[in-house]
Amino acid sequence: MKGNVVSFLPSKGYGFIKGDDGLDYYFKQSAVTNLAEVKAVVAGDRVSFDEHATAKGYAARSITIEQIHTYVIPSVFLESKGDSIKGWEVLELGGYMAQAYYKSPDDAKRAMINCAKNAGANAVLNVNYEKSSESTGNYTYSTFYYSGQLAIVGRKSHEGKRTKDQICQLKATADNLFQKQIANNKTERKCKNIIIAIAIGVPFIMLMISRNFMWLLASGAILYVMHYFSGGYGSWLKPIKNFQPKQETHEQRSENESLWNGM
Repeated sequence: MKGNVVSFLPSKGYGFIKGDDGLDYYFKQSAVTNLAEVKAVVAGDRVSFDEHATAKGYAARSITIEQIHTYVIPSVFLESKGDSIKGWEVLELGGYMAQAYYKSPDDAKRAMINCAKNAGANAVLNVNYEKSSESTGNYTYSTFYYSGQLAIVGRKSHEGKRTKDQICQLKATADNLFQKQIANNKTERKCKNIIIAIAIGVPFIMLMISRNFMWLLASGAILYVMHYFSGGYGSWLKPIKNFQPKQETHEQRSENESLWNGM
């Protein structure tokens, strides 16, 4: 007989299987013959078993869990202040932090998420939020900072269409985006230096020609406007120093799947 695990309590070691014949079968974890290979029983597992009728109902014995090699991924972007997300397995952890700095907390959070998405992530972990005050002249305002570590999360499922290797392309995508970021920063610095040279050079030349000190005021105004509007706002990737990808242990996988089962 074949069926699907519909519920399982890790703390009790038992659960129920919905057989393809429409009947519910009680089972004990000890009846799973390949538990050493799959490490954990999870709701949704496809199983084959021997059916038995008992005085209390139907029971499943000699259970074999069909190993799943495909994954589903979340339909929405996920975020967590910790290093995991309940019900999801961290398939790949990125070596970058997505960071954003804006005058609005909503803009900062949105920019961080968009930065992570562009880098190929579907989640951010270890999210950090900071608020600070800055001033320009007599004007004081708040600024907001968000950061989160890039990650790809998924969950094993018979309904999945892709394997883990097909899903986990985070490193290549993030590395490519970071290199583009470096190139863009160099271009922006060059443009900024040119504008500064013009803002200083042209008024100085006009001052020498006309002896009109208003050109100095014009130069100062241009530089002030450049400083005001280039206040470092935006989003970017920051490499994590000494980052080493971690392999999920069997114990961590079992714990994560148990959390999902308990949802």
